[in-house]
Amino acid sequence: MMSQSDVTRIRFASVCPPAAACHVAVRRYAPETLPPPHTHDFAEVFWIEQGTGLHDHGGVERRFGPGTLVFVAPEDVHAFAADSSRGFRIVNVAFPVPTWRYLVRRYLGRSGDWLAREASARTFALEPAELEDVRRAARELLDGGRDRFALERFLMNLVHLVRDRAPVGAGQHIPPWLRHAAVRIERRHRLRAQP
Repeated sequence: MMSQSDVTRIRFASVCPPAAACHVAVRRYAPETLPPPHTHDFAEVFWIEQGTGLHDHGGVERRFGPGTLVFVAPEDVHAFAADSSRGFRIVNVAFPVPTWRYLVRRYLGRSGDWLAREASARTFALEPAELEDVRRAARELLDGGRDRFALERFLMNLVHLVRDRAPVGAGQHIPPWLRHAAVRIERRHRLRAQP
């Protein structure tokens, strides 16, 4: 467990140019180049492209590998450890909290606000095809598009992709196809029940 004195606080203004709506980074981390335990005044989502390791998020340590996707809320404390000297490759999208709050109010509602959930409920394991969907959704950002329109389109596509998924650790004994089917059936039931 990290102590608060070991934690670096990162500010959005220090990572994102003033004209951009988000910061996007693709990095390879080896054990000797890992970022220190940190928190920030912005939200972020990241996914693992290659490699394996550990992510300490809100005091819960989880193993990660390719396809791990994590929503990180502002003020969350998190840190990484690499499994091997080869490290891991990560894609990170950092964005301001007001952008997320707007999407929650406009489209998602309280139940769709991943950032309001416990840190342990914001880690998802994507299948290879789903990871490819995330890459496609992020293509505009990765190619340099950093305006609010590109950011919001990416976030909405991402939310659409994971909204039917259970976070890592929730119902792991249930096959993914059955979890998806149950969520879809419940959603249709609620829609029919509306006057």
